[in-house]
Amino acid sequence: MAVPERWARSYPFEEGLYAALDREGLAPPPSLEEIRAEALQMVGHRRLSGLHRLRFHIPSASSVLRYNRAEGTFAGAGLSFRPDARTGLSVRGGWAFGRDEPEAALELTGGEVHPGTGVRLTWNGPVDIGPVSGASGVVNTLSALALETDYLDPYFTSGVALFHGWSPGSGVDLGIEVWWREAESGRNVVSDGGGTSPLRSVRPVDEGGELGGELSATLGSTDRGFGADARLLAGRLEGTEYGSLRGRLTWKRAWLPENVELSASLHGGVVTEDAPLQSLFLLGGRGTLPGYGYRAYAGDRFWLLSAEGSWGVAAPWFGARLFGSVGSTGLADHVLPPSWLGEPAPSALVSAGVGAGFLWDVVHLDLARGLNGGSWALDLYVSRPFRSFL
Repeated sequence: MAVPERWARSYPFEEGLYAALDREGLAPPPSLEEIRAEALQMVGHRRLSGLHRLRFHIPSASSVLRYNRAEGTFAGAGLSFRPDARTGLSVRGGWAFGRDEPEAALELTGGEVHPGTGVRLTWNGPVDIGPVSGASGVVNTLSALALETDYLDPYFTSGVALFHGWSPGSGVDLGIEVWWREAESGRNVVSDGGGTSPLRSVRPVDEGGELGGELSATLGSTDRGFGADARLLAGRLEGTEYGSLRGRLTWKRAWLPENVELSASLHGGVVTEDAPLQSLFLLGGRGTLPGYGYRAYAGDRFWLLSAEGSWGVAAPWFGARLFGSVGSTGLADHVLPPSWLGEPAPSALVSAGVGAGFLWDVVHLDLARGLNGGSWALDLYVSRPFRSFL
């Protein structure tokens, strides 16, 4: 006969759960943290993955070979070394032939145990202004060479950064990073002797030494249906303090038997009045608002709402896509130099289009139009999850 739950919970046990083990000289079951620590101690200096300690470090195809108007042709290589599970070292370097300067990066992390904690040194590292990438490195290289269209807005930094990331709970990731770096404007190094080039000019930035830090938080992921992330930054460039805040909400739902998927995202950001030019936001064209001039709209605040639906007509070889976006930029406290070739958006800009996805939806061919003052645009993309490999 079962007793009421409240009686069972109030029963006065005379011994603890592990009392019998203590009398026999045995230990209670170890915790998961104790098991993990013991496993690492048993492994010692052997690699958990079974891979060689020293191997090539190639984070993306464009880290080996790329082309753009600010570097010209760049060729590089890298190595990584993992002496044990708690230490990871990676070194990358190369030469930008257009700039006639070297580029290098060194990163020391906590290895497999703490991969999100470490120190990073960079020298002449290229940074794209953004906030949304217009193309992968490989696609940008092919576009710049074949179509004389470059989708980057790069500048270069040299400095040191300390970073630490941790996960306090399931689906929650936090991070902190502090840095000192020197910013330097890029220039069009592929123009001819007369200073003319079919490629657009490189946007100048506010140069000098910068001390800053950033807090980041990520909640959930689009693979689970809903995701959110935010970044809060504070910095001091050449004696001038500034701050910025950016956030993003994402949603995705898939119906696997029907090969149907819907997704949506909302981006937004704002910077303070003394923020440097390189912290401003650029919208327009592929990646943000297709059918308008590429990154033709700049501002110290922005918002962008995007939605997309796809149907695997002959999965995985071919699928149909329908997409749309609306967004705007505002400029309250900054004056853009003429060389930036940008302006705040006159109103909310709307874009819509149709497209096709090929080969497991990795390659996209999209036809879009800007619906208020825009034009038609035909763009070839690599799906965003795969861009980091290119």
